[in-house]
Amino acid sequence: MAAVEIPGGVASVFSHFQRGSSEAWVRKGFEDLLLPDGERYVERMLPRLLSAAREVRYLRGRGTTVSFPLPGLSHRVVVRHYYHGGWLRHVTGDLFWSRPTRPLAELVVSEEARAQGVSTPQVIAAVTRWVTPVLYRGDLITEEVPAAVDPLAFFESEPDALTRRRALVALAAGIRKMHECQLFHQDLNVRNLLLSGGRAHILDLDGAQFFEILGSKRIKANLLRLSRSIRKEQMRLSDREILYFLYSYYGEDFRDVYSEEYSGEYLCQKSPAD
Repeated sequence: MAAVEIPGGVASVFSHFQRGSSEAWVRKGFEDLLLPDGERYVERMLPRLLSAAREVRYLRGRGTTVSFPLPGLSHRVVVRHYYHGGWLRHVTGDLFWSRPTRPLAELVVSEEARAQGVSTPQVIAAVTRWVTPVLYRGDLITEEVPAAVDPLAFFESEPDALTRRRALVALAAGIRKMHECQLFHQDLNVRNLLLSGGRAHILDLDGAQFFEILGSKRIKANLLRLSRSIRKEQMRLSDREILYFLYSYYGEDFRDVYSEEYSGEYLCQKSPAD
C-alpha cells in the first residue's frame, strides 16, 4: 500500500514508517520510545506497547481507549482505537475505507488546531493497519491531559457556585476558540471535553473539519449537539447555568442570539447536524 503524503508543515514534525501492511506517522523525538533500539517494525509497535503497559486505565467512549504511562516520559499516553458510530458500527465495526485515513486526517486537523491556539491533546503517533488494499484499522496515540477531570464528574461533585461558573466560562472559552478558528467538531459532547488547570481541552477531532467561514448554522449545530449530550448524560447543570454558559460563549452578542430555544427547552431540541 503506497504511503499517503501529509502536508509539509506536518511532515516536518512527523516521521513516516511503513512495513508490510502497517504504517505510522510518529512525532519526531518519539521514534525511539515507540520503536526502540532502531527496530522499525511498525506492525509490532502497538502490540508491544499494550503488552508492556502498566497501570492501565480504560477510558469511557466509543470503542477501546486506554491510558498508561510510557517509559521515558513523565506523563501518560492515550491510545484510541477507531470505531464507526451510528448504524455503521453494526456493519463494519472498526474497518474503514476513507481517504486520507482517519488517523492521518485527525493528526493533520489536530496539528492545525493546536497551531491556532485550540487546546487539544498533542498527537504522538497515527497508526494504520491495512487489512485489504482498501480496508484498514486505525489507532491514534496522544498525550494525556494531566490532572484532568471530565465535566460530568466535576459538576456532579462541585458544590461551590463560583467554582462552577468559572468552569462554565472555561468550557465556553475553549469551544469559542475552536469556532473562531473555523473548526467544526463532528461530535461535540460532554465526554469529548476535559477541565484541567482552569482550561477546557477538546478531545477526539476525528472527522473535525476546517471551513473558510464556519457560519452560525454550524456553530448552532455544535452547541445543540453538546446540549443534547448534557441532557442524555444527565449532567447536573441548572437552566440558569446553561444560560450562563451560553452567555459566556456569546458574550456581547448573547442578547442578539437569545430566544426561547436557549431556555430550558433548548436541551430537548434535535441537532440539525444529526
